[in-house]
Amino acid sequence: FRPPILEEGFKQVHGVKLFYRIIGEGEPLVMVHGGPGSNMLHLLPYCDTLANWFKLIYYDQRGCGKSSSLKQSQTVSWEDHVEDLEGIRKAFGLEKLNLFGHSWGGGLVMLYTIRYPERVKRLVISNSMPAHEGKWKREMTLIEYEHERHHGVREKLEELDESGLLDRDPEAYFRRYREIKSWQIFEDTTDAAKTVYTIDPCPRVNHLTWESLKGYDFRSQLKRLKMPVLVIHGERDIIPLKYAKELHQLMPQSSFVITRKGHQPYIEDPGTFFQSVIEFLRSSQNVY
Repeated sequence: FRPPILEEGFKQVHGVKLFYRIIGEGEPLVMVHGGPGSNMLHLLPYCDTLANWFKLIYYDQRGCGKSSSLKQSQTVSWEDHVEDLEGIRKAFGLEKLNLFGHSWGGGLVMLYTIRYPERVKRLVISNSMPAHEGKWKREMTLIEYEHERHHGVREKLEELDESGLLDRDPEAYFRRYREIKSWQIFEDTTDAAKTVYTIDPCPRVNHLTWESLKGYDFRSQLKRLKMPVLVIHGERDIIPLKYAKELHQLMPQSSFVITRKGHQPYIEDPGTFFQSVIEFLRSSQNVY
């Protein structure tokens, strides 16, 4: 059973229109999607399971999804994303936020919490980017190379390119391309069919946001956080598990859960995922 959507619309925040969607009742939980440059569809409809316990507030980040797209002259930085999240808090009149961040969204909620610690009640960090630039992207490239060499991914992509599908039906081409590459998200690629691989990401938002994060490292700031935190990560996530363990170690008040399989445990390991999130949010209700 999934509660009905209560409201959808736009909030004007820092000169841009951000699309939002609210479902469920209870204590608000702001849902921050990954990317940068993706949108809330990556979380839907699976994370709506949480709407049986909480009032979920999703929003599409600046330049993404149904929110205002970037004009040619506009730029976007991690700080813009942080201030947009603060704008969402104000727009909904929330004194303190319960935050859920997935993938890049995990990084964004950490950056927001470092800047506005007094505004955050509890934090769920799921399958997140690490807390420092380090070598994680290089490690992911090596994982990608090894996997694709052993599983015939390169051959499948070459076959796709030679098929002429790009000229005949670009939409079908990109859908097939994302299916072939979906092993990066799912341990079992048949699970790729359960998510929206026709989502149009915004490469410009992705590029500009990562540019603004060059050389980033916020490990020392995480040590100062006091609120309850849950860190969740997939044992076979393409972002190496050791970086999630590091996040947990940096925040002594955090709990740590390892899910089976890959990068989207709310699809591949929903039992572990939802039970962990619900138990954490309910047990820490009166802690802080």
